[in-house]
Amino acid sequence: TPGDCRLLHEASLTILERTGVVLHDAEAVERLHGAGALVGDDGRVHVPAALVDWALSVAPRTVTLHDRSGTPRLALEGDNAFFGPGSDCLNIVDHRTGERRPAVLQDTRDGLTLVDALPNMDFAMSMFLPSDVPPEMADREQMAVMLRHTTKPLVVVTYDVDAMLDAIEMAEAVAGGADALRARPTIALYVNVTRGLVHNGDSLRKLLILAERGLPALWIPVTSGGTTGPVTVAGNLALNNAGVLVGVV
Repeated sequence: TPGDCRLLHEASLTILERTGVVLHDAEAVERLHGAGALVGDDGRVHVPAALVDWALSVAPRTVTLHDRSGTPRLALEGDNAFFGPGSDCLNIVDHRTGERRPAVLQDTRDGLTLVDALPNMDFAMSMFLPSDVPPEMADREQMAVMLRHTTKPLVVVTYDVDAMLDAIEMAEAVAGGADALRARPTIALYVNVTRGLVHNGDSLRKLLILAERGLPALWIPVTSGGTTGPVTVAGNLALNNAGVLVGVV
């Protein structure tokens, strides 16, 4: 219910203010401290509720992703729901032979061609981690396949900051430049975060770069009940929401 949601949100605010969050990036800590967050002797950042309220008041309430032609396709707002594939399958059951085997780049090509043709698929992701390309280049190869084999909006995963910058540059080339991509974003960057109250440096660096460039990010703490978060559903939601709010701030 709306009342339950409010209780969860207030719990998240209490967690951020009382317990605080560990940010493994000096610039992120400095920015939050300069905006009014308190930094303890142990380096933990305590984010006041007023700062969260301010961030929520100025953050965009909607994001629209576009297809390759620049046509608006996904209005991310309200209760809208959109569907697409995932990104990180190591193996595939080959539909031609029935064999279970490691995925290769051709599977990504085939999968993206299928996603592009399916009307119920609203966006595309890379689907597989190809085993037949150098690991340090795999995410760049995946990005090239996505750009070549579908016109749909893309949700992009990269292994590190340098690869993300390359993926953005590739998307800019297709969109007609950095300004064109910013005005009509065709991509959103999927950024995993260690957990709700521990944010790794690579993810924070990605978020700061995307914010500077005006590009959308999916900020996703990996809070798992009973391991990296509380065992109860409510506790896990409150902790994970706290991590999401840190990204917004």
